[in-house]
Amino acid sequence: MVIQYAPAQTVYSTTGMDSWAKSTTGLVGYASDVIDNTTNLFCDAHVSGRFRQGGSGGSGLYQIWAGSLLNDTSYPLNFSGAQGSVTIATLGQRNAALRCIASVSVDTSSSQYIDIAPTSLAYWFGGIMPRKWFLWFLNLADTLNATSGTGGQCWYTGISYDIQ
Repeated sequence: MVIQYAPAQTVYSTTGMDSWAKSTTGLVGYASDVIDNTTNLFCDAHVSGRFRQGGSGGSGLYQIWAGSLLNDTSYPLNFSGAQGSVTIATLGQRNAALRCIASVSVDTSSSQYIDIAPTSLAYWFGGIMPRKWFLWFLNLADTLNATSGTGGQCWYTGISYDIQ
């Protein structure tokens, strides 16, 4: 068996997360477009991220959450499959419908880059990749950098196996 890695794919638009504000409640985050795995049929995807703190340098957490469709057509909570701001009503709903796949603590340094190492998406869904999935970035620290294209980005690398 040979592991095959697809080229890394960006998750968010180039400037989508520039100046993304801190969520004081842990309920307002930035969702990605839906990622459709029904054609590629990846066995796993490694998800990583890079975020740049804003000028005020507030400490706290940056988190990447993942979700999947409930069935072939229904998204959980207020998600629609489109990139943009999504507000969730309660922490209980958030914790039941999404999986926190990465959480990193940031200090008070301003304008520094925070890298989040690749993590297995399939792991968080019982070892099986969802047919359709999305990410939700939660900022519990400082407003992201406002410089165009430097606020934040996530990537995924699809993984498949070739049996020879």
